[in-house]
Amino acid sequence: YDTSDSCQGVRYLQVSVDVGYFKELELYGRPSSGSSGSGSIVITPDMVDEDYIQSLIEKYYEQLQNDPWGSNSSGNPWGTGSTGASEPQYYPNDNLVSTKSYADDIVTIYDKTTGRYVTDNAFDLVCQITYNEIGTSMHPEAIKAQAVAAYSYIKHYQQKGEYASISTKADPPQLIIDCVRAVDGLAMYYDDKYIMAAFSASTGGVTCSSENVWGGERPYLVSVVNEYDYLDTKNYGRVTTYTVDELRKKIESKTDIKLSDNYENWIQILSYADGNYVDKIAIDGHTTAEVSGKERELTAYVFRTYILSIRSTCFTVSYENGVFTFVTYGYGHGVGMSQIGADLYAEIGGYTFDQILHHYYTGITIK
Repeated sequence: YDTSDSCQGVRYLQVSVDVGYFKELELYGRPSSGSSGSGSIVITPDMVDEDYIQSLIEKYYEQLQNDPWGSNSSGNPWGTGSTGASEPQYYPNDNLVSTKSYADDIVTIYDKTTGRYVTDNAFDLVCQITYNEIGTSMHPEAIKAQAVAAYSYIKHYQQKGEYASISTKADPPQLIIDCVRAVDGLAMYYDDKYIMAAFSASTGGVTCSSENVWGGERPYLVSVVNEYDYLDTKNYGRVTTYTVDELRKKIESKTDIKLSDNYENWIQILSYADGNYVDKIAIDGHTTAEVSGKERELTAYVFRTYILSIRSTCFTVSYENGVFTFVTYGYGHGVGMSQIGADLYAEIGGYTFDQILHHYYTGITIK
């Protein structure tokens, strides 16, 4: 079942039938002489009822649509007790009972909301950052995960002698305060150093490795599967259109490229990186261009960041009758934790905050 054209990737269904099942079906119309569940038979091509196999596949996907997470065991296509998603793991090296408090740690950030540097205790800042990032509508475990990610992000830049650039929102409500208090003092580490805990709103079936977005390998920011992305109806499969004139104005005002009248050649995808995230593109045959005063390779990240503000670098593009249609999957750079993914892993998968963090940040320790 190949849905790669929609950035969902490829899912395979294997249908297995044992001897007993063939007896029950009488070998698709041929009486069986063996006892149920024992013996062996030779299956020849003429025995296979292709229509019946196709009906099994169709039934599977009907079940998948009606009960995708296996909540009803009688219709669970993955079998009793399975959710269809990865089961949460447990991490004995973590220490989730901290003797420290964010309130005792005075930190400085660059607050993008106010456009100034702010020095305050980390507890108050983490509450304000968490409130700004995901609000109060998400699962409490996702809110906790965001709090730990925010603090780790601040401390990562502090250990480099720099200031994290991040936005805040004043007057966080009690729910946010309680969730931050529940993880007070905790941070994520890799090799005993604070990690660069990147996060974005949502992803397109997988997360992106930091190497393929910003360059520079970080072993804890590698691509991982994000199993519930397609449930994010606001961002998964979002359609944005541009007329020829609109796209020409965008590209020519942001680059030194002068576009031809061969419209179908304007945007060409050359390669992919993680999953169906686009890696390199060509704009009317150009693979490099002057963008924002600097000669740059035309990657999807450069295209999204500096030229055309589409929601994600996981996209398809088509041209017809004077209109370019972009279909995007996810929202943001796609590296690290997906905020909507974290909410869905908690709500549907039953993940706790630490399990969410371990899913998105490979090989880390929480303490």
